[in-house]
Amino acid sequence: MADSELEVILKMAQKINPQIESGLKFEIDLEQLRQLPARTLGCEVARFLDEQGFEPIESGDWIHRNHDVCHVLTGISPSVEDEFVLQAFTPAQVFRPDCAI
Repeated sequence: MADSELEVILKMAQKINPQIESGLKFEIDLEQLRQLPARTLGCEVARFLDEQGFEPIESGDWIHRNHDVCHVLTGISPSVEDEFVLQAFTPAQVFRPDCAI
């Protein structure tokens, strides 16, 4: 995915989800996730990140940090087109004012 495409998607996500805060930080131990039993959520998230060449999202609010988990749970790919699908799916999963979109 090109940087410009990623910027568009991030701006859209921030518009839909204004609570995204880049200053919050926490660490995800990807190696520990890889060691979990096969077919567990943590192991599947690690596999997804490895296959896509992604690093864990370690900042932002809960929805932002769990973005890749949503990919794993839904089976939606990280293609540009599918990112728009996932952005439409995500707000509907939580009770927030922006869910009315």
